[in-house]
Amino acid sequence: YARLSELKAWVGHSGESVFGADGGPWPEQSNVPVTVRADTWYLHFTSAKIQDARVTHVKRPAEVKLQRTGEPVPFSYKKDNLTISLPTSIRSGLDDVVAVTWS
Repeated sequence: YARLSELKAWVGHSGESVFGADGGPWPEQSNVPVTVRADTWYLHFTSAKIQDARVTHVKRPAEVKLQRTGEPVPFSYKKDNLTISLPTSIRSGLDDVVAVTWS
């Protein structure tokens, strides 16, 4: 039951990244799975081994935040390439979702 409680909490904060979202440009433009809803891309850090998400051929985002907490996530942007680092210290052990809003 503990795992079901974790899943319920995940759906509460990150469910919008899956339910009603479309598949995104993965692996063509990103090294992590991407789902899309309107002007927001959701980057899914599904493995603890992945610390940096890279997205290519994009404009500078208006906002980058950790879906679970709503806190901003630092990113770098250079020549149409976005890199988002998610340190292990803030990882949950589940699918950590970073919402990238373009406008």
